[in-house]
Amino acid sequence: MNIEELVRIEPQLVFWRVGEKPDSKTIHVAIGNGALVRVVRVRSDNPAFKVKLIELKPGKAYEIRVTPSQVTGPTGAILVIETDYPADNPETRYAYARIK
Repeated sequence: MNIEELVRIEPQLVFWRVGEKPDSKTIHVAIGNGALVRVVRVRSDNPAFKVKLIELKPGKAYEIRVTPSQVTGPTGAILVIETDYPADNPETRYAYARIK
């Protein structure tokens, strides 16, 4: 049996190598099963990584742009992705950013 994920995050990890240019990397969030799920907020647990949520198709497709402030040494962050579904206990998903 194959159960489709309601909220699909790809990739779940973005990374940079020490010394690499600190360009933004994109995480795609897609909503499956014909549901409408809004991503209401994305935050990083490390202020060295800035995140920007972009709604491509309301309730269906989003992008998260992740940008490190610098890439001078190893560090990482947990990206907390908050949704509005289900209404009584909204789901929180996670993605990760690393400099190695």
